[in-house]
Amino acid sequence: MVFCSVGNISDEKILKLFKRYFSEIPIRNILPKKLKSWSYEPSSVTKKMNTFQNHCIIGNVAYDLKDKRRMGMFLLNNILGGQGLNSRLNLSLREKNGFAYNVESSYNPYCDTGVFSIYFGTDSHNLDKSIKIAESELIKLRSVKLGTIQLSKAKNQIKGYLARGYENHESLMLSLGKSLLVFNKIDSIEEVCEKIDNVTSSEILETANEVFDISKLSTLIYK
Repeated sequence: MVFCSVGNISDEKILKLFKRYFSEIPIRNILPKKLKSWSYEPSSVTKKMNTFQNHCIIGNVAYDLKDKRRMGMFLLNNILGGQGLNSRLNLSLREKNGFAYNVESSYNPYCDTGVFSIYFGTDSHNLDKSIKIAESELIKLRSVKLGTIQLSKAKNQIKGYLARGYENHESLMLSLGKSLLVFNKIDSIEEVCEKIDNVTSSEILETANEVFDISKLSTLIYK
């Protein structure tokens, strides 16, 4: 457990409150459990549901929390389908073709693996075309290296999201607590930005070819 606080509260008051409610809890030295070995096999599942739209999720395993490549994966995911309206999936599926209103991609790293996924909702007659467009964006990122200007804009955008997140006390508190719990340290925003700046276009291309391999993708469709 990590006890984390952000705000105008003195260290003395936090320690006093912590000791009052937690000091009597006995220490338990528990050895970490060994993770079970597992293997991933891509699959495709379609389920009939009483939904207005078709909902599609396409994904693959990705890098875990301790993998140094995860920073490049965060950057790559933001380029593909992150928060910005200029993400490639948003421009191709929504703005250009009008096939989907909500489209996004996500990358979530865990202790033993990570999950990359694309989600969009579309009408049934546009489902196959939407899947092909999404796959074409993955193929582009696997075959065309980002230019200097493209990479710089992508880095500045994700650093902007990071700075904005630090202005939210709840978001900052959760981020600091998670970092301490997982890595036993806290990187400053300057250190994180330096890690982002160190990602190269070659690393992003290599990551795209590993994670965005069409033959390794799984698909879940609700019709």
